[in-house]
This record gives sequence, C-alpha cells and structure tokens, in this order.
Amino acid sequence: KKPAQSACDPDPDEVVEKFGADGLRYFLLASPLVRADEVAFSEKALTDIQNKLFNKLINVMSFLEMYGVKDIEKIECSKVHGEHILDEWIQVQMDMLIQEMTTHMDGYQIDRALRPLLQFVEELSTWYLRRSRDRFKNTEDSMIVSRKLISILTTLSKLMAPATPFMAEEIYQFVKGFDILNAEAYKESIHL
Repeated sequence: KKPAQSACDPDPDEVVEKFGADGLRYFLLASPLVRADEVAFSEKALTDIQNKLFNKLINVMSFLEMYGVKDIEKIECSKVHGEHILDEWIQVQMDMLIQEMTTHMDGYQIDRALRPLLQFVEELSTWYLRRSRDRFKNTEDSMIVSRKLISILTTLSKLMAPATPFMAEEIYQFVKGFDILNAEAYKESIHL
C-alpha cells in the first residue's frame, strides 16, 4: 500500500511518467542530495534538464539523420579530426568533459561529475552543430562533420550511461545504426 501523498509532495510515478526515469535520475544524481544535503524538488529543474539535455541531444541526432552522410568513406585520420577550427574546438570541449567527469567520478563526486554534461550538450548543439550547418553542403566537409558527430555521440553515450542509461542506450543504438560501415565496431548495447 502506497503512503498518502501530501499536497506538496509530487507522486513519483507521475514525475517519471512526465519527465522519464532518466530525467529524474539525472536531477537527483546531479543535485547536492548525493552528498546528503537538502534539495527542493522542482518541476522547473526537470523541465530544464529535459530541454537542455535530452531534447537537444535528440535534435542533434535528428539533424545527423537528415543531413549526415551514412555511408562515410574511409577518410584520412587528420580529416576525421578535422583541420576546421570548429572540429578542433568541439574535440577540446569533449576532452575537457572527459577529464572533468573522470576526475569527479574517481573522487566519488557524482553531482559534480554530471553537471558539465548540460554545458557540453549546449555547446555541441548551439555552437558546433549550428555553425557547421553550411559544411553539410560540401560532400567532404559533410563526411567530416558526420564522422565527428558520430565520434562525439558515441563518447557522450558512454559518459552518460551510468546516470541516464536509457538515453545513453538510445544514442548508442542510433549511432550504431547510422555508422553502417563500422557497425562491427559496436557492441550490442552501450552497457556491454
């Protein structure tokens, strides 16, 4: 039997139904609650997480699905990482995210490890992808940006997997299905 809910307490089932288990999990794990501090529940915070993290990632995947090159030829390694300043910049941002998350996870500071994800996804969507749109008009540039997005999304799904397993799996399965020439490089699931 469920305990009675007070007028101020949200029903957890309704919260999960509205925002998803990953949204609630990210909210809780990225909050001071994991350090035994008090946290006020906020639907606005969950809405922000939904919009700034999950919806933006879905938009990036949708853009890649619509405009990306699926049968990417084997291109030179230097071109995969790109000589374009945007490719170099997003790779530096990804490297910094990996380093920061790893440092905080190693120190058992889960809340601090997860917070940078929001900023990175904002930079990926708003800065990198938006400013790379014109590059999809050129075949070689389109392959480079597609390959960079595949690499970024694959790494991002690995970073997100402990906190948002469902979204991480969705990203991983998308990339696995998109990167058809390298499909054998992917495992069945991100969690393997």
